[in-house]
Amino acid sequence: MTSEATAHGHETEHHAPPAQVDADIVARELIATTTNASRRFKTIAWVLGILGIVGIVALVIKFLDQGNDSTRWGYVAALVSFLLSITGGAPMVAMAPVMAKANWVRPVTRIASIFSFAGVVTIGLLIPLVAMLPPLVTEGARRRTIWMEAPDYSPHIWSTLG
Repeated sequence: MTSEATAHGHETEHHAPPAQVDADIVARELIATTTNASRRFKTIAWVLGILGIVGIVALVIKFLDQGNDSTRWGYVAALVSFLLSITGGAPMVAMAPVMAKANWVRPVTRIASIFSFAGVVTIGLLIPLVAMLPPLVTEGARRRTIWMEAPDYSPHIWSTLG
């Protein structure tokens, strides 16, 4: 077989890595792949980054200004629950094709990894929201909740541990 491949000139189709590659060349080529992005892409990335920072600053200011008033956090809670419903299952989607040894592991895992990162960031937003929940028992009266017969502060503790 090998003599037949060399007889037909197929040895040029095999791509072997070079024997020695200088580290500077490798670094230059890797940096070139990231710096050659289009101007439009860089502009969009900067705008989204700045908007993300503005959003984080706005949440911190809202927490410092209206931290004790849980009625003011309805929209933030709705947004966090929406984001968790979308990104919460992403780690399982990332692991499923790997466990199944599927042929389409890379594209699905890459997209699911991005969503997994968004889910982790969203859980970071969930922790202060759980801390802002009003107590389950106020002045001896228990407020209505889905935790019917659970001990006091049950959703707070389990949500924080989860």
